[in-house]
Amino acid sequence: MLDVRLVAALSVASCVTALGCDGSTLAVDASVPDAGPSWDPACENIDPAHCLLPWPSDRFLVDGEVALPAQGLPADRRGARVDPGFLPRRDGFELLPTLVTVTSPAPDPASLSDQDHVADSLGPDATAVIVNVATGERVPCWAELDGWPDVDPARVPLYVRPAVRLDPSTRYAVGLRGLMAPGGAAIEPSPWFRALRDETPLADSDVEGRRDELRDVFEALAAAGVPRDELVVAWGFTTASEASITGDLIAMRDDLLSTPVGGCAVTAVEDAEAGDALPELVWRRVHGTFRVPLYLVGATASSSDEARIHRDAAGAPIRGEEVEVPFLALLPETLRARVADGGEPGRVIVYGHGILGSRLEATAGFMTEHASELEAVIFATDWWGMAEDDLSRLVLALSHDFSTFPATTERLHQGIVNVLALMRAARSTCAALPELAVPLADGSAAPSYDPATLAYYGNSQGSILGTVVAGVAPDVERFVLGVGGVGWPMIMKRSDAWRGFGGILMGTYEDPLERAILVAVSGLAWAPVDGSTYAPHLIADPLPGSVARRLLLQIGVGDVAVSNTATHVLARTAGVPLTVPSVETPFGLETTTDPAPSGLTIFSLPGVAAIPPGSHDPGVGTITHEAVRTLPAAHAEIDRFLAPDGDVAHPCDGPCDPD
Repeated sequence: MLDVRLVAALSVASCVTALGCDGSTLAVDASVPDAGPSWDPACENIDPAHCLLPWPSDRFLVDGEVALPAQGLPADRRGARVDPGFLPRRDGFELLPTLVTVTSPAPDPASLSDQDHVADSLGPDATAVIVNVATGERVPCWAELDGWPDVDPARVPLYVRPAVRLDPSTRYAVGLRGLMAPGGAAIEPSPWFRALRDETPLADSDVEGRRDELRDVFEALAAAGVPRDELVVAWGFTTASEASITGDLIAMRDDLLSTPVGGCAVTAVEDAEAGDALPELVWRRVHGTFRVPLYLVGATASSSDEARIHRDAAGAPIRGEEVEVPFLALLPETLRARVADGGEPGRVIVYGHGILGSRLEATAGFMTEHASELEAVIFATDWWGMAEDDLSRLVLALSHDFSTFPATTERLHQGIVNVLALMRAARSTCAALPELAVPLADGSAAPSYDPATLAYYGNSQGSILGTVVAGVAPDVERFVLGVGGVGWPMIMKRSDAWRGFGGILMGTYEDPLERAILVAVSGLAWAPVDGSTYAPHLIADPLPGSVARRLLLQIGVGDVAVSNTATHVLARTAGVPLTVPSVETPFGLETTTDPAPSGLTIFSLPGVAAIPPGSHDPGVGTITHEAVRTLPAAHAEIDRFLAPDGDVAHPCDGPCDPD
């Protein structure tokens, strides 16, 4: 479904980027934008490839807030730069940042430790190192080149990616050394960085004024075993406080919980017994609405202005009028038969749909079959911000003005609130609807589900955003997260979906390096709706107003839509153990052979190989992303986990592979 939507989006984008769709075209200058003065004091001059590199850098932390120079923001094909005020206010950088720089020439990938060799980053000969400046502790990480075909070979982005979420309000030092060019020659530092490192002068530059600022970076790296004179590039950055990132969403959640549970009303009922055309195994499908306070300027999905959070003079979210949000409830025939025969009410699950989809995914074949097996009622609503209705707004941000992109992540705040509100309603006002009751032979009716059993289940985007819901939900304990992960920018640059999204962005922002920078910088906007922000608080140390969770993570080898790497980072950060024996054992995960409260299970599908490491086109589609959720072993594991006293138990005889 995603590819079809992106084809349509590309058609719209090609019209928009042609400026008016009137048949006229725009002359394209494909040359690299003029970099301006050699050493602009507003830029981070360590990396001469671009004003904003290396990213993120405390060069852009001004008076306690991230502030980007106007001349450093990427320009579109018309010469218009992204608005320097487009990002939300933060007192530091996101907690799972995309670290990016450029060397000349690009290093031989063999001199980098990739995602399959994370342990090397902690060793004495590591070429890429991240160090907590205060504690001296090294952060496990990996390094990789941007391998997408549209990169400029003279300016290839080099990414350093933390293998776990970083600590908030913490300064980190990043160092690269021992980088070798193809052919074996050592890569040298830039003139600016060499002058900084070797404490030599550099005419007409700001290097003298930066020495004290970066002294602690060199000291931290040296103490961690990386001598100053070996460094090819190094820099420092400070992460944001959790309050700076989560404050809006937590405030909206707390305000929601202070209001009465919104009303729940039925708008239509489809009933198999009445002859309505329903998917096989479905007894009844109920369409309705539930009421939620609106924290946005407006409810129109296509409007970037209305998608922004409505704020007071101090910048805090403001509650507006209530809006009616559509929901769908699916009741399988197996559940009807069970309750009609005198059995106990079934389970109830709130389901999260995939990227740019809708609540109708809950009636897809795999889900109707699974609901039938579970004898469960499935509730679903659309992810405001990343649902079908949001596509046109998202395309305009990518194809016309990236300054409007944060409207997507702000509208996702409302999407999270809507799911929290649906959970509340499913336990109260919706549970009382007669249309959700099962008729009995004596003319009475019985509840179809027990509200106390409510759990969350999401796949793909529904898993990615479900991790955020798990971080802030007040009382739902069990979350099943299929083929998801954390780190939106990292996920996108490893996904087959980037062919479409990246293609749209290419039509307007023609400089390949600036496109990569936009993806990296967007992490500041993604952070409040990225599960990495909440991952350390899911199983232990829950955020105020939340509870400790039980998590079941399920992924499959060779997923071209959401990289397995994104799930590995989530599991490491949250402390989710790997069920063993496993088809693979990622770095840094605890393992368990015994039933556990939470767990990660990795499946292998017939004929599907692992994707080579790196940020690149993952290749043609495989069955993995859609198939994991259909596997009998995966269903059995979920069934056990969602039981009242359920746990995670390895569902296979040996590794979960075709053999």
